[in-house]
Amino acid sequence: VVDVDQRERLGPRLAVLLGDRTAGDFPGEDLFAAWTDFFELLAVGRDAVVLVVEDAENADRCLLAFLDHLVTTATAPLFVLVLARPELLAAHGDLGGDAARTVTLERLSDGDMAEMMSRLVANLPEQARDHLVTRAGGVPLFAVETVRALVDRDLVGAHDGAYSVHSGVQLDLSGVDAPTSLRSLIAARLDTLAVSERRFVSDAAVFGRAFTAADIAVLSPADDAADQRAVLDALVGKEILQLEG
Repeated sequence: VVDVDQRERLGPRLAVLLGDRTAGDFPGEDLFAAWTDFFELLAVGRDAVVLVVEDAENADRCLLAFLDHLVTTATAPLFVLVLARPELLAAHGDLGGDAARTVTLERLSDGDMAEMMSRLVANLPEQARDHLVTRAGGVPLFAVETVRALVDRDLVGAHDGAYSVHSGVQLDLSGVDAPTSLRSLIAARLDTLAVSERRFVSDAAVFGRAFTAADIAVLSPADDAADQRAVLDALVGKEILQLEG
C-alpha cells in the first residue's frame, strides 16, 4: 500500500483481520470495506488475485459474512476459493450468492484409487494395493498417509526419484493401523462435534464398523426417537457415519 493515508487506514483494520484485538474497535461495515479495499489494491497491475480459505467449515459467521461481502462488492479481478466439508453448505447454502459456484469432490472409484497407489509406489504388490484400496474407501488422504507411514517405517523409500518398496521387504498391510496423522485428523474432527454427537459416536464405537438404529437405542436412549434421529442425520451429513441400506 503505497499511499500513506491508505496505509494508516488499512493497517489497524487488517490487524483485526489477523486477530489483533488491540488494533482498535471498528464497525463491521468499516472493516469489510477496508479489507475489500486491500484485496483490490493487491489486484492492481495483476491479472487476478486468488484468496484461498481452507477448512471453511470451521469459519465463524464474521469471516463468512466478509466473504459474501467481498465477492458481491469487489470490482477488481478476485477469485475466492473456499475449501470445506459438506457441512458448510448445509449451514450456509447461500454463501457467495449468484457469484458462487459449487464443485463437489466425490470419492474415488476403486480403479482410480488403484491407479493412484501404483503411481505413488512404483512396485507396490497387487495384493497390498488391493487391500489398501479397500481400506481407503475412496479417500485419497488415507492412501497418501499410509504411504507416508510406510516410509517412516523404512518399508518404502525413494529410488531413482520415485517411491518403491525396498528390495527384500514383504509388504503386508493387514497389520498396519491407520496412520497416526490421519487418526489425529479424525480426532480433531470429533473434537468439533456437539456433545450429543460425540456421545453418540462413542456409544456406536462399541459395535465396531457397523450398527443399527435399534442397537444404538439400547446403549444411548435419547429423550425421544426424533432427537436420536436428528443426531444420526447430523453425523451422516458430516460424513462421520455412512448410512447403508
